[in-house]
Amino acid sequence: MSGPPTAAASSPAAVLGALLAALVIALQLPAAARVAQVFAWPGLPAEMALPGLFHEDDEPRLPWLVDERPPAQVQLPLAALRDTDLDDHEARGDSVTVGFLPLLLAGLGLVVARGRWAVAGRGLLAGGLLLPLVGAWLPLENPEGVGALGLVSGLALLAGAGLAHLRPRDPEQRGETPALLLGAAAVLGAGLLSLLALGAGASSDDAVAGPLLARVDASRPDDQLLLHDPAIVACNAAWLRAVLDRAALAAFLGMAALLLHLRSRNGLTGALLLLAVAADLVSVRLLL
Repeated sequence: MSGPPTAAASSPAAVLGALLAALVIALQLPAAARVAQVFAWPGLPAEMALPGLFHEDDEPRLPWLVDERPPAQVQLPLAALRDTDLDDHEARGDSVTVGFLPLLLAGLGLVVARGRWAVAGRGLLAGGLLLPLVGAWLPLENPEGVGALGLVSGLALLAGAGLAHLRPRDPEQRGETPALLLGAAAVLGAGLLSLLALGAGASSDDAVAGPLLARVDASRPDDQLLLHDPAIVACNAAWLRAVLDRAALAAFLGMAALLLHLRSRNGLTGALLLLAVAADLVSVRLLL
């Protein structure tokens, strides 16, 4: 998979890593290619972990929450966190993500992976982060979209390299520290998202949507009473709760699959891990 040909290069772990990278790229590059708003770019790292947080559509898909759907220009999640004019943006129905589990594995690949794939992943990741900053000086029609493609591709390759690093354990238990840290990060991440979801579920609509409303009010000094309409607040609070609930469920599923794989390191647990990633990424489209 990377570097000079070795026994590990053709191991089941390397094959699983290649499949994981291909899975993430196939399911997420189409959404990444449609990122075309300069103000959306700063929020992409958060969207990688919380898909749907920045979703925006002319017809919000929450018909069971309110009888009349609020107009697109007052949909808070994307517009508020972009800190820009609510009336000056394009609706976007895709959410760019790589999933909870690939993000963890990409962190592992970024730190410990070696070889050509890891180098390519690091290069794409750096390019994806830097391209929007210098896009004004480049002959590119959509530097944000190209940057998003590089970011998703780089994270996917690093996730594959991280998974390939999880080869069967050495009999003397050498080199297991990264795997232990990865498992701990999965548990902590799932726990944190669960606490956030529980906290949002136990809070009032005003408390959940309050930070977004405050940010919009600060960036828009003109009168925005419509944003404080109870129906609109309830709609956006419910959307944010749905995003957190989905993120917590995806994190728990990913944590369980990863811990099983860390324990066994075989093809069956690797296939289960890939199924967890696929379910996570496919559910983004179902949610939106």
